[in-house]
Amino acid sequence: MKAKGQRLILALWLATMLACGGIIARTNFVSDLSAFMPKAPSDRQQVLIDQFHDGIIARLIMIGIEGGDTVERARLSLELGTRLRTSGLFIGVQNGDFATEQRDHSYFFENRYLLSPDITPGLFTVPGLHHAIGDSIDTLSG
Repeated sequence: MKAKGQRLILALWLATMLACGGIIARTNFVSDLSAFMPKAPSDRQQVLIDQFHDGIIARLIMIGIEGGDTVERARLSLELGTRLRTSGLFIGVQNGDFATEQRDHSYFFENRYLLSPDITPGLFTVPGLHHAIGDSIDTLSG
């Protein structure tokens, strides 16, 4: 009788494990933030969802350096950043260094009017900025 009860418990345990395995195998896991976006997104939201799936966000790799003292970690960080940048295997390497920040700032500053056909130099004049601030205040006040 005791052996029969043990076999029944083992069979129930095995059936439960198989059921759990089946549930896990059929479950769709999503590892990005698109699961929190609306099912029928607007055009702007769809651009964001596309970036989650195929954009730079989907290809981002973050690396941390541990151990040693602060000076050693800083040296290793700079050396690793330089090696990764010069390897040609990466589109961009952001390591908090001034050269990268300065290069990005220069690029965006030189191309600031190319962001949209609606962005013109006149928007950055004193009257243009006053008008833009007024529009923002009107939008916020409803």
